[in-house]
Amino acid sequence: MDEQLEIILTGSDREAAWAPMLLERLALAARATRERTGLPLSGPLRVVTHESLWQLRRYLGSSLSHVVAVARPRQREIVLLRSVLFSQGQPDQMRTLVHELTHLAIGWNLARPLPAWLEEGLCMMVAGQAGARYDLRVTAAGALGGILPLARLEDSLLMGGDLQSLAYAQSLSVTRFYLRRTLEGQDSPAALLALLADPARGPGMIELLWDPFYRDALEAQWRSSYRTIWNWLALLSGAGLLWALMSLLFLAAWWRKRRMSRLKLERFAAQEAMDAEWGMNSHLPQPESDDDDEPWEEDER
Repeated sequence: MDEQLEIILTGSDREAAWAPMLLERLALAARATRERTGLPLSGPLRVVTHESLWQLRRYLGSSLSHVVAVARPRQREIVLLRSVLFSQGQPDQMRTLVHELTHLAIGWNLARPLPAWLEEGLCMMVAGQAGARYDLRVTAAGALGGILPLARLEDSLLMGGDLQSLAYAQSLSVTRFYLRRTLEGQDSPAALLALLADPARGPGMIELLWDPFYRDALEAQWRSSYRTIWNWLALLSGAGLLWALMSLLFLAAWWRKRRMSRLKLERFAAQEAMDAEWGMNSHLPQPESDDDDEPWEEDER
């Protein structure tokens, strides 16, 4: 168990057969979170588990769906949906736990809350939830004009169905962009969190992140970085493709017509040249015609 973090299972969870396994994985996840974020995790942490989504919703007083775990920094608590967490393989379990512990580390060590898109993006990066499928999700949404305004992701992520997956994917993408822009090309969540947690610099940086003008400028720059590929994909996936094909067919027909006209002119010029040459050489004997009135006579010698 992490020596600085006291993990407390509550209620019947303490006596459950799976309690030692859960405590061990929570301790491993806490160490990984501390190493990857550079932020301390200390003091008591309550861990509450529920077997069903209905029980978890009733406990939180929320209608959340598509959820495996919820971190509550103020309550110093993590709430787990046991039926889903235990159905995951160990790597996915560790990613889930590291993600939630990163929420706690941010909430416990920063002077004020971060915009939800940045906090979720950092948690995903720390937990290793940054595969190519998230990039593809953002690319598809951008090409089809479905990108969510950053203001909608500022206070809380959209929960439920397809919008939730896009919200997380977009949060990760914008977070990466902001991180590289702030750290001059570096891609280190720990370095950014060190700045945000710094008593001298952190509060000012976080205040700027909540400024609507700064947020909108950041979003415009992020969109601009994707615009070329989005435009190309839009061209290839919608009405733009039809107009492009029609234009290509029109150009192909015009080129073929022009080529045929040029060939006709060349043939006409060649024929005129032959006729002129034939006229100049009219003193040569002409070939006998097959329509000669006099029949061929055989030599009877």
